[in-house]
Amino acid sequence: MPGALAGRRAVITGASRGIGAAVAARLAGEGARLVLASRDAGELRAAAPAGALCVAADVRQPASVDGLFTAAAEAFGGRLDLLVNCAGVCYLEPLAEMALDQFDEMMAANVRGTLLCVRGAVPLLRAAGGGDIVNMSSALAARPITAGKGGYGASKRAVDAMSEALAAELDPDGIAVHTLAPTWVDTPMRRALFAEDGTWMAADDVADALVFLLTRPARVAVQALRLLPRDRYHQR
Repeated sequence: MPGALAGRRAVITGASRGIGAAVAARLAGEGARLVLASRDAGELRAAAPAGALCVAADVRQPASVDGLFTAAAEAFGGRLDLLVNCAGVCYLEPLAEMALDQFDEMMAANVRGTLLCVRGAVPLLRAAGGGDIVNMSSALAARPITAGKGGYGASKRAVDAMSEALAAELDPDGIAVHTLAPTWVDTPMRRALFAEDGTWMAADDVADALVFLLTRPARVAVQALRLLPRDRYHQR
């Protein structure tokens, strides 16, 4: 039986691990055709579902993003149905003490990278008559930002603001722009920063929410979807 996303043409960044890899596996299982991107080509190939096209790309670099979408255009006949921006970087340091190169890297990957990929995707989405863009934010962006999380929170609030503007700008083209905003997800990035305490969501939970967003009724718009572990819901 065909999956819910059978034949949909998708580009997923940050697809070698964590949420990006879970999203790639879930969309492949639903029948989507995939072009996957990551800076680590070997890790990407090891994680990729069968049949996916893997492209080594750094979303911070315009020429690299151009190469990614050139490859996608060739693979998909110049059309695209879906972009999922999962690539991201997180440093947790007090803002007054954070190294500027760390702050710059977060802004370059999380904000500039998201915008560069949107710009690369839009002509292909327009050629297909519309589609979806999902930008990975964080529930932290909508919560009080505590000490040590200011730089990352600022980058994700910027993603939210850009996504709201893009949603208005691209709606006439039939392109829906969404933010998916999880927190406390069991990923390699989170495990490098925190000790697991039994309350975290799985990356697969985020992938399931993405499929829900993409298979919404046509009359329903979902601009932002915030995900928190049930055990932490009242701690938000």
